Amino acid sequence: QSGIDRRGFARLERDTQLTNLSVQNRAQVAVTNLQITPVLLDAHGRVAQQGQVRQLRITLKPGETTTVDSGLGVMTAEQVAALRVSVTSVQVAQ
Repeated sequence: QSGIDRRGFARLERDTQLTNLSVQNRAQVAVTNLQITPVLLDAHGRVAQQGQVRQLRITLKPGETTTVDSGLGVMTAEQVAALRVSVTSVQVAQ
């Protein structure tokens, strides 16, 4: 388990194979059409590698979680520690 997206929309969890991301809706309303980008940071906190933008065309109720492929492949423990997710777009579900 790792940190919470600074805007509170997604919590990032790494699976045991280190290839999937669990994205949880931390908002108090249902959200839809999330756009997320997984990134690996270097030792200076800069983006060292960016995964593909993921479009999640689903609706997540408050607290609901979905799992998506990070697009970064199998990672070392150091890379896992440097993995972050950026939520670049989200809509409130109607």
